[in-house]
Amino acid sequence: MKTATIRELRHDTTTVLSWVAVLLLMSLSAAALLGRTAMRYWAIHKLLSTPEARQRMSVVPKHRIFSASAKPVQIVDLGYATFDFGFAEPVSRNAIFDGAGVRVSNAAILAFFLPPYDPEAVLSSDGESIVSGSPDERSKSAIKNRLSYADLMQAEIRAENQQLASVWELAWMTKRSFQAYFLRIVQKKLNPWGCNEVVVFETPYSKGMIRIGKNAADRRQARIHFTSLDLRCAVGGGIVMTDTAAGDVAIVAESVARSFRFTVKTMPAEDKIAQLVAHAGIRKKENSPTPIKSAIGKAP
Repeated sequence: MKTATIRELRHDTTTVLSWVAVLLLMSLSAAALLGRTAMRYWAIHKLLSTPEARQRMSVVPKHRIFSASAKPVQIVDLGYATFDFGFAEPVSRNAIFDGAGVRVSNAAILAFFLPPYDPEAVLSSDGESIVSGSPDERSKSAIKNRLSYADLMQAEIRAENQQLASVWELAWMTKRSFQAYFLRIVQKKLNPWGCNEVVVFETPYSKGMIRIGKNAADRRQARIHFTSLDLRCAVGGGIVMTDTAAGDVAIVAESVARSFRFTVKTMPAEDKIAQLVAHAGIRKKENSPTPIKSAIGKAP
C-alpha cells in the first residue's frame, strides 16, 4: 500500500511539475511575443508620430486604366514626347535643366518635366555594359535592367498600397516580413507627395503614378511620373495650379496622363535630349532663374 501511494505521489508530482514547466514556457513565449509586438508597435508609431505622416499612410492608391483622349484640345510637343494640355488657352514652353527639361505654362497652370532618362542606363551597375560587349550580352543586360526597373516600379506601388497593420498582424509577422513591412512604411512616409490622393494608371501609350497634394486638403499641385510600356523611357515632373486659377489639379493631371506618349523608342543621352527639345522650338529664357526655381515657379 505504502509503495503504491509513493508511486502515485511521484506520478502526481511529475505531472504537476510538467504542467508547471509547460505553463512557464507558455508564459515566457507569451511575454516574448508581447515584448516583440510592443517594440514593433512603438517603432511604427514613433515613425508616424506626426499628423502629416499618419495622413500620408491613410491614403490608398486608386488603380485606373485610362483610354486615349477622344478629342485632344491642345497637343504640346516636348521634343521626345507629346501630351494634351487639356485647355485651349495658348501655353508658353521654356527649356530648363540645361535644356533637357521643359516648363509649360499658361495663366492657370504650370507644368514641368525633369530631364527624361533611360531606365536601363540608370540601373546598369557598369556604365559600359549597355554599349559594350557582344549583341547577346547587350541584349541580356537590357532585359535584366528592364526587369529590375519593373521591380522598382512594383516596389513603389507596393509601398503606396501598404496600410498600417493591426496589433494582431504585427504580433504574428516573421522577422523578415516585419522588416519588409517597415521598409514599405518608411518608403511611403518619406515621400510627402500624395497626402490627398494617389493614382496608379496605365494608358495605351504609357503607365505611371500621380501623387496629389502635400497635405489632406491640397488639390492644387501634383507630382507625376511616366514610363513607356516597354520600360525604355521614363520622365517625372509636376503640375501646379497658379494662385489665380480655380479648379482641381487632378483634372489637368488626368488629361496629361491620358494622352502622354513618348515619341522616341529609346531615350538618348542628356545632350541629345536637349537637342530634341530645341528642335521642338523650345528655348531657354535669357536671365531665367535657377533651373529648379524655373521649373516649379511658385510651387511650395
